This record gives sequence, structure tokens and C-alpha cells, in this order.
Amino acid sequence: QFTKLDFVSLSDEEKTAFRQAFRSAIATSEKLDISCILITSIDPLSSEISSEVIVGKEAHIAPFRRKVLLDPNSIFSVANGFNSALYGSATTSSEDGTADAAKKKKGKKKKKQSSKDKKEEGDKGAIGG
Repeated sequence: QFTKLDFVSLSDEEKTAFRQAFRSAIATSEKLDISCILITSIDPLSSEISSEVIVGKEAHIAPFRRKVLLDPNSIFSVANGFNSALYGSATTSSEDGTADAAKKKKGKKKKKQSSKDKKEEGDKGAIGG
């Protein structure tokens, strides 16, 4: 989730821009082609985002998962083309709820938008940034 994102109130153009920024931030951060990042769903009420990220090499899964869970704002940052001033900070939790980024700011949302990331091989986590 992202602390300032209210997905319901966004226009269609703003929703498209957010989706692009979300995917682009992950692609830039992880040096992936944007086609490797798929948004599978966005809950309009909670702004929780579920996504699938194909990282390519199995050796990249654990480091990416760690970054998502422990420092999501390193992904969803101005340096990676993400407008955190507009969307807010990212908070995240793993799908099983073991990590809470509202305190440690993992990868993706906790309050405004929680995104789930599936890494290669079905590795899942929630992102928001």
C-alpha cells in the first residue's frame, strides 16, 4: 500500500499513470524489462496491489524479496521514477502477514495500498510504494 494513494478517487488517466509508475519503478530498480512486471489486481477500496515480478535468475529472488519486505521505498523512489510525493510511502507485508512494512517500510504498502509481489516460482509478497 502507499500512504497517500486513494485509488477510487483517481481518474482513468491517473490510474493508468499510477500503474505505469508502479511497474516502471520495479523494472528500473531491478534492471528488468517492464514486461516482467504484471499488476494482477488492485483492490479499489484498500488500494492493495497484487503483482507478479519475473526476476529471471533464481539467485535474484531472495534479494528482491528482502528488498520488498524490508525497504520497499528503495524501489518506489524518485530515483526510480516513482512519484512518492503524490502516492506516498510504500508499506508491505508478505502474503502470510509475517512482515509489516508500516513499521520497517518493506516493499509495498500496508495502509494505503498493499501490493503483492510474486517472484519467479510463485514467491509472493505484498508491495506498496
